[in-house]
Amino acid sequence: MHPLNQMPELADRQTSLGINPKFGPALQELIGDPSWNALMPFRMGYPVTETLLSPRRGIDEVVV
Repeated sequence: MHPLNQMPELADRQTSLGINPKFGPALQELIGDPSWNALMPFRMGYPVTETLLSPRRGIDEVVV
């Protein structure tokens, strides 16, 4: 899962600044139901190819 908070933030910003709304209508189109609002959208999925693990430091390198 990956958060996509930029869409609702830009929709609110355009509304509060009186800017021509682009993100609000696009977000409503994605939702598909005018009685719903996006609070915190997420992108979900799974990899279609195998990937390498992210490098991590050992705990002894982080905790002093």
